[in-house]
Amino acid sequence: MRDGALGSTAMNAGGGSSKGKKGRGARTRADVMKDMSTWAQEHNGDTLTIACWQAMDLVKDIRKADTHFLGVTLRKNEDWTNVRAMYKLVDAQVLPLTLVAQKYATVADAYDEHPVDVIDQVLGADKRRRLADGGLGSVLVMAFELSPDENMTVEEAVLKKNTPTLQPLGLFQVHKDSFSRRPQMFASFWKQSLKNALDGGAWDPVFRPWPAAQS
Repeated sequence: MRDGALGSTAMNAGGGSSKGKKGRGARTRADVMKDMSTWAQEHNGDTLTIACWQAMDLVKDIRKADTHFLGVTLRKNEDWTNVRAMYKLVDAQVLPLTLVAQKYATVADAYDEHPVDVIDQVLGADKRRRLADGGLGSVLVMAFELSPDENMTVEEAVLKKNTPTLQPLGLFQVHKDSFSRRPQMFASFWKQSLKNALDGGAWDPVFRPWPAAQS
């Protein structure tokens, strides 16, 4: 992404801008990418990994990670003090990877005019590395920041938003063993658990403080 593009406030295909709250300037793409990267680093290893296992039911069929991804829409929490609560959940949905392919079908490589296979470059490359290291594969999470007055479905965000965070997450046998021992009913509450975790709590359908916050 060019430096000029990073300074742009156009967040959507067609030029829609991110509108700040009254008295605050509009957020640039650089602002969003920086915050989303910080958010992802906080939640990749626990919250988002658990969300993928439960939302996709990967214990039952881990091959679903090869055909689907977890899409997440978020809204910035302007009053956050805990970095794990930087964003509030708007919605999350398991969607087919063909939607990602559709989004990037016309994106060309920086060095030539051939289209980029984003799924292979991001998810495929990470999966091959994980398998070589003894893992079970990888799963993709795609997250988007919505502006305060913006409403769209997760699918619409995938197709329209210009500043997604794409996170390939490793899948390991220790995860599969752990989730295999849990009652299946808990998986059905994954979205409420995700909301609570993104509010700074533990992964639980009932809000409980994140364990690290108690130490």
